[in-house]
Amino acid sequence: MRVTKEQIYCVVEPGSNRVNALAFNGVSEQLTPLAFASVPINGMWKGEVSDQDKCSEGIKAALRSLQNSLGRVPEQLFCVASSAKFTSSVSQGFLPIIPKGRLVTKDDVLQVVNHSRQSKLSGNLQEIQVAPLGFKLDGKSTARPPVGQPASRLEVETYIAFGDKSEMQMRSRVFANSGFSCTQFILGPFASGLGVLTKDERELGTVCIDIGESKTDVSVFLQGGLAYTATVPLGGRNVTQDIAGLLKATQEEAERLKLRYGASMAKLVGQDQTVEVHQIGQSGPRPMQQSVLCEIIESRMKEIIRLSLSGVEKFYPLSDLSGGVVLTGGGSMLRGTAALLEHQFQVSRVRVGSPDLDIFSQATDSEMTPASLAALAGMAYFAHEDSEDELTTANALDGLKERVRTLWSILSSSS
Repeated sequence: MRVTKEQIYCVVEPGSNRVNALAFNGVSEQLTPLAFASVPINGMWKGEVSDQDKCSEGIKAALRSLQNSLGRVPEQLFCVASSAKFTSSVSQGFLPIIPKGRLVTKDDVLQVVNHSRQSKLSGNLQEIQVAPLGFKLDGKSTARPPVGQPASRLEVETYIAFGDKSEMQMRSRVFANSGFSCTQFILGPFASGLGVLTKDERELGTVCIDIGESKTDVSVFLQGGLAYTATVPLGGRNVTQDIAGLLKATQEEAERLKLRYGASMAKLVGQDQTVEVHQIGQSGPRPMQQSVLCEIIESRMKEIIRLSLSGVEKFYPLSDLSGGVVLTGGGSMLRGTAALLEHQFQVSRVRVGSPDLDIFSQATDSEMTPASLAALAGMAYFAHEDSEDELTTANALDGLKERVRTLWSILSSSS
């Protein structure tokens, strides 16, 4: 049901060093951003809450900034959630159509998806995201909900992502302590893919790799739907730490070297090119081959990409995913990252993607690019869509909106 004109939606992404928030009109035909805020944050690391009080302070500051810009408090609040501790499974559901041969209704589709979610969960798991992978109508496969078609038997295969219940409860407390209530958590890898993949890429089969500050979110979209998600607990900060440790430099100097002179492939720089490195304990800078810096970066970037793709290939060979790989996130902007995938991992189709929202281009700077806001944009696209196709969750947490999107309307309609 579309919200009234007075309602404003807000999406929030607490990261390892910043919390980003976007407010938008919940009733416009197109996603219409109204305000964007980004403030420093402590208390999040690798997608998990490490300090509740500091995390609450950051979220409160970002939302207060939006409130000051809007002159009001957003009515609906969505937050990204991703962690290497999250798990997933694929479940089947079945529904006989009575009388045989009648037309399948929307209610039938919701019932069969709900049936696929009835598997007993262990005590420490919480359902986060539900996404139908495909349906069968009297044994014949279809990717879209077969509403309006005659049938005797309806089946579904559903992708379900789960989070640690105690971790999700902690996230809820973080928002409560900030003075706001989270309407719904949205799976981070799903949001990143939704933020940068085109409709054709989601249909063909595409891997989205979002390289963030302390983690990398990975998702696969296939036949228009979400098919796989994972989080690798490594990101751009690990590259910076490697540079600092091996070159005996401060974190600030390592970050400067990475951003100004770094590349994910050492062979992209000449052997005669040098950079000046300010090392700890030295009175002046020391000249060093730029290729040495890039070799350090390449080693860690190879590991991040290898771990991202190895999980995917357990379920989906890259040769079967015609859309290739789309890189996003701040780490994707490092020169040569796409080339590393092409040459070292033999991926024939690679591009770097950023969300197409003008407000991000106006608000970002050298430390925050539009690509680093992929998940925030994806959450906004998700939350903006009609909420008619929602399901009551199997075990919703107290204080959370007891609904989980079935996702097919937004996956089929987004461009």
